[in-house]
Amino acid sequence: MTLFAEDIVIIAALRTRRALIVIGVAVASAGCAGPQPLALPGKDRGDPREMPGSTSRGPGENVGQVNGLDAKNVSGKVPPATLIADDGHRCVVPEPRYREVQIGERVLCAWRRGDRSP
Repeated sequence: MTLFAEDIVIIAALRTRRALIVIGVAVASAGCAGPQPLALPGKDRGDPREMPGSTSRGPGENVGQVNGLDAKNVSGKVPPATLIADDGHRCVVPEPRYREVQIGERVLCAWRRGDRSP
């Protein structure tokens, strides 16, 4: 091999080694960040017992429509899991949430019209 050909081989080996080092550093730094939790659209990061689609808000908090949900005062409950708002709208929630909600409490939910539960 000539001197020129040996130089090309050495340069190629150095570039390959440099590229592998860059890739290794990138992978290592990404691994240090740790896993990130998945974000659910519309999910409030408050109480972990709250489920998407039904969250509670304090009575003084002014909450309008959020992601298709609306805050309404609960005026009644129909077992096993239907909440009834002051205006007659209904919302079906998980049974544990149903047991937690008090009449008069303001609840953010996907309220529906009608006589029957959705």
